[in-house]
Amino acid sequence: MTSLALLLACCLNVPPTAPAEMPLDPDVVREAVMQAFLGAFPGAKVELTSVEVPDLQMAAETVLVEGALPQRIDPRRPIPVRLDIRSKNESRIVYVQALARIEVAQPVLRVSVPANSPIRPEQVEWKLAPLEDDAETPLSFSVFQGMLTKRELQPGQILRRDLLYAPRSRAIVKIWREPDLSAGGEMEAAL
Repeated sequence: MTSLALLLACCLNVPPTAPAEMPLDPDVVREAVMQAFLGAFPGAKVELTSVEVPDLQMAAETVLVEGALPQRIDPRRPIPVRLDIRSKNESRIVYVQALARIEVAQPVLRVSVPANSPIRPEQVEWKLAPLEDDAETPLSFSVFQGMLTKRELQPGQILRRDLLYAPRSRAIVKIWREPDLSAGGEMEAAL
């Protein structure tokens, strides 16, 4: 409210009017949700397929909207995004649902790898690929070092830990038999 309007309201005994409430701008909400995804997945390619815009009226023209994602998300389902909405006189927290296609750098096989074979670094390249589940994406090849494939893997397939296993080490185990003292014999050890 301008000072002139306040002065007139005081002199004429007219109660001051509150600024008109305005609906939240859908573009501002969409940008806040996009920034939340980019903050959670740096370097990722994010495409928002749908964003729920809250039916919210704010009494100020200048509104700051910030978004935040939960720690673990499943990109196959709607993702709840927390929006902190602040203006000069009020602050609100609302949750909206968003659907997004997220592509992050993931290990992708260059060549076919037979079952029960080790994975070598030259067989893998890092490409942007859609995030398909809530499993953690490996940051380097060292996660796969020494692992063997459970089955034959095809070129273009995203390499995940559930497709591999760690071989058991071949330790020599000695089994000792108890001595047979009933026959008066000597102690025997067998391998």
